[in-house]
Amino acid sequence: MGGISAYWSPLYSFLIGITSIFFQDLEYSGKFVSVIAGALLVVPSYFLIRDFYGQTPAFIGTILTVVHSYLINSSLWVMTESLYTLIFTTGILITWYALRDNKTQFFFFTGLLFGAAYLLKPEAIGFIGLIFVLMIAAKFFRHFRLRSLLKNYLALLLGFTIFFLPYVVFVHQKTGRLTVSQKLLNNSVTTDYGRDSLGPSDDGQTTMKDQLFGDVYQTESQPTIVASPVNSSTINASPVRWRVAGLWSNTVKNLKKQLKQ
Repeated sequence: MGGISAYWSPLYSFLIGITSIFFQDLEYSGKFVSVIAGALLVVPSYFLIRDFYGQTPAFIGTILTVVHSYLINSSLWVMTESLYTLIFTTGILITWYALRDNKTQFFFFTGLLFGAAYLLKPEAIGFIGLIFVLMIAAKFFRHFRLRSLLKNYLALLLGFTIFFLPYVVFVHQKTGRLTVSQKLLNNSVTTDYGRDSLGPSDDGQTTMKDQLFGDVYQTESQPTIVASPVNSSTINASPVRWRVAGLWSNTVKNLKKQLKQ
């Protein structure tokens, strides 16, 4: 309701805002975006399957895409799944063209597409690193020059940064943290796994529900220090050491909880 959020990724909401100009019902606007994305998915799916397996498998694969029950259902959700699937699949297709033809413009468009995917689901940032691994592999199998590889990856990073950087700056201004998304921070297994959404934050001023739906964030996190005998080395320890120790402790505790469940 307050516009752009540090938790909820902005691209889907932005498109809902555009379609709401024509449809007064926001829920219907969200479904409309998902339906259009679900319908367009057949295009990159066809070309991706055709390039890998041939034209006949592409027709069969496209039919399976049209009748796939999960894809049909997600095309009616007011959620990012349908739009993310479209952009992600298109990103994989353009990545394939980039690796196959070694053209800088394809790498730039790949960066743009995964930048858009990041604005839907922040975990999409991981594919920027994976593509670099694929480019290294392509260098050895296709004997690309190192200079060409670096130029193409810089083009990919440029395309990704166009969408990535403004939102990261916004999140930093909103929360006081340098992070790719407040969503990853809140949902991380090492920090908030299993925490009650109505339970107080570390500063006692907000709850997770405030952060998710009220756009209210804890801007400074103090490390929790357990009382124990101290010595001079402990007193002079860097705050980073306390953060790492707390992160490790939370990680072990929450992994045990997950395994138990």
